[in-house]
Amino acid sequence: MGGESSYAVLFPGQGSQAVGMAGELARAFPQARRALELAEQAVPGLVELMQKGPEDELRRTSNAQPALLAAGLACWWVWQELCRRPPAALAGHSLGEYTALAAAQALAAEDALRAVRLRGELMEQAMEPGKGGMAAVMGLQDEDVVQLCQQACQNLGEPAAVVAANFNAPGQVVVSGTSQGLQEVQSLV
Repeated sequence: MGGESSYAVLFPGQGSQAVGMAGELARAFPQARRALELAEQAVPGLVELMQKGPEDELRRTSNAQPALLAAGLACWWVWQELCRRPPAALAGHSLGEYTALAAAQALAAEDALRAVRLRGELMEQAMEPGKGGMAAVMGLQDEDVVQLCQQACQNLGEPAAVVAANFNAPGQVVVSGTSQGLQEVQSLV
């Protein structure tokens, strides 16, 4: 391989957030501190929420998405300083795609933070709190999950009650829909 990079970076999607994330890193490294400062400018109050919670408020999509992006950039900027060797690739799972774009400087960090905040707010507006959600279906083929969703919609008489929303990996599909739709898929599995 010679002087070529032999590693890639994959940034996580929503669901990997936790109260306290990136706090120790920001206390130890100015690069991480800078990422959290940018997050605070884009979304006032976000850093305190990241560090102190409450967890249910951090889990809200409009908060979780910019928080994960900020934490991802904090880690990335520290890694860059310590490693000093560029990766062969940057990628992200779902929301992590935005972190990858910001890490690659294809999107300014400030713009990415504002964009994911708006993305999260719009996602929250799409359905009343507590009326729907997402769930991972494990161990089935993609086509089988799609058929389960179609069957659940048919059983409920609602054409959009639940859909296969994200094909994470072979044997892992995330479904999204109404609470009833999710319960119906669960009963069919």
